[in-house]
Amino acid sequence: IAIARLETEFDVKLFNRVGRNIYLNEYGIAFLPYAEAVLQNAEDGAACLADMKHRNAAHLTLAVWNPQTWHSVIQAFHHAYPEISITQVTYDPIASPDERLAQDVDLVISSSDSFQKPDWEGTCLFEDKILLAVSADHALASCQSIDLAEVKDEHFCSTGNESFNKRCREMCRAAGFSMRTAITCDYTLRPKIIQSEKMLAFVTYHGILTGHYDNAHFIQIDSPSDVRLQYLWWRKARYQSQAIRTAKSFFINYYRNFTAGQFL
Repeated sequence: IAIARLETEFDVKLFNRVGRNIYLNEYGIAFLPYAEAVLQNAEDGAACLADMKHRNAAHLTLAVWNPQTWHSVIQAFHHAYPEISITQVTYDPIASPDERLAQDVDLVISSSDSFQKPDWEGTCLFEDKILLAVSADHALASCQSIDLAEVKDEHFCSTGNESFNKRCREMCRAAGFSMRTAITCDYTLRPKIIQSEKMLAFVTYHGILTGHYDNAHFIQIDSPSDVRLQYLWWRKARYQSQAIRTAKSFFINYYRNFTAGQFL
């Protein structure tokens, strides 16, 4: 009924009908983005009214790739704004690029090279310097800095984060060799592998701050050096509740004075 009413009002057919099936025709395809915008505006309006009505039930959903890396900022946000409940979900940009985003995710923290979505925009939180990690009794543990070409014959322990692995492989290629990955595992297992197997691992300064690598030694890479840009992302055309706006401001300010160089 609603479709027939629209077609009568506009005096054009929006669909081609074949038996019991209907398909958008050229008029329907042209009209679709405007209809979607109307529905999105109505949804945003409803969210705005709900936000005003239930200010004491503020909530947001945050997606991150590796929860162990971001637990500090999530805890800090909770301590600063205990009235805002936060749900953290894991977002894997490689294995399930759209699964989590199809849900009600409000904010995403991810590197710029692993998150490229046309309907999202973001701001850089900080530059995350890439270092090498070795066990304390490794032959390279006496080094404070190194040219990457010097470790061309070493074996590496990689993570399941493919975008980070790609960046590391590119660094190795720039140094004139191919990275020899012996073991790929998650973040929690890597420190044990580094220690027991005497392998090298690429890590970031922010990752070091999680405390998982307390028994490791870290080496600055002089050439080729590189950083990852860590971003906070949000949807371009969606109403942002007060809780979301508060979280955005908090995360940006939290990392404002983050300087990887202070570590070295």
